Amino acid sequence: MKRNAFTLIELLAVIIILAVIALISVPLILNIISNVEKKSFINSSYRIVDAGKNSFVVRTLTGSPSKTIYLYNNGDETKLKGNIELNYDGEKPKYGKVIINEEGKVAISLHNGKNCVEKGYEDSKATLTNKSKEQYGIETTLTKYFVSTFGGSSSERFYDVTTTNDGYIAVGYSESSDGDLQGLNKGAFDSIIVKYDLEGNIVWKKTFGGSLDDGYSNITTVTDGYVVVGSAISINGDLAGVNSGQKAIIVKYDLSGNIVWKKL
Repeated sequence: MKRNAFTLIELLAVIIILAVIALISVPLILNIISNVEKKSFINSSYRIVDAGKNSFVVRTLTGSPSKTIYLYNNGDETKLKGNIELNYDGEKPKYGKVIINEEGKVAISLHNGKNCVEKGYEDSKATLTNKSKEQYGIETTLTKYFVSTFGGSSSERFYDVTTTNDGYIAVGYSESSDGDLQGLNKGAFDSIIVKYDLEGNIVWKKTFGGSLDDGYSNITTVTDGYVVVGSAISINGDLAGVNSGQKAIIVKYDLSGNIVWKKL
């Protein structure tokens, strides 16, 4: 007699075979897709490196190239400093940093949301890692970016720092009246705020306080300057006319380090 249908056992067997095939093939397919994505990410990073080198050459024909830094955040590209344009085809990196130095060498640390590609100035090849976007950073593949000290012959300390588009702002307290604080000391301990450029060079420095103990503890960046908080004991100098005793202070600075207002 001619059979017109599968038996239940045969049908179950077919289903089991298909399930086994799926279990084997799906991870292989996903692995192939992942490898293709990784290769594409590495190739795009090389395009950026080549673009940086080519742009450096073009810049040398029209002027003196300077160290240039590009930052990427969620696909947005920002040139922090320098005069070398970075032109390349394709999608921009999602996260990361590209640095073109004065010799035309390029360092990168880029993240696509899954993997990280890093290459130092002297590296011939880029390295793909599984670092998270919180762990990656160009400092892991380069020498130290900068080390900067601040102070004089007595005691200084920074308690907080914030980043800006063109550098860093640090706040704390100072006791010295020499060194970096020559002519700035106002008394025992002063509040200090120091602006650095991206290379760690001091752009400006300010002290705040009177003849007793004052200090800043925290800072935040606002659109038109900086707001700092701390404590003060002085009742003269920048704090003339206030009540005695330890007081909480909040001071607003403009982008050049000038006091906009102060509150206790």
